[in-house]
Amino acid sequence: MSDLNPYEKYLDGRPIESILASSPSQIAALLAAIGPEKSALPPAPGKWSPAEIVCHLADCELVFAFRLRQTLAEDAPTIQPFDQEKWAATYPGITAAKALEVFSALRTCPETKVIVAGAGARMRCGSWFRRRCGEVRSLC
Repeated sequence: MSDLNPYEKYLDGRPIESILASSPSQIAALLAAIGPEKSALPPAPGKWSPAEIVCHLADCELVFAFRLRQTLAEDAPTIQPFDQEKWAATYPGITAAKALEVFSALRTCPETKVIVAGAGARMRCGSWFRRRCGEVRSLC
């Protein structure tokens, strides 16, 4: 496991591109298995429902795409945090289907694919570093 990617252990050796590409259909299958009624119900008080989790994934897709673009384009970009609980306050009433539609559109956007592919090509070359928040970090 890489010190730069603490989540690498969850990839099970699969290429990241295949995981990214298959996520929308895998989420769709999981939502279909539980149905729209259960997707709107949180599993316990204070927990997010499956629909709210998919809303959060859509939010993260948007934020992370912006952060990737910013990191590729700028020297020493300031990565803006967001308060996920405040953002989640806007989720009630959004169906899992609508949230998945937004997530899938962002994940499969051709422009985003070009950006990610370009970043991947740079990362694979093994010599691509960017300065972020005063630290030098490899994107590999």
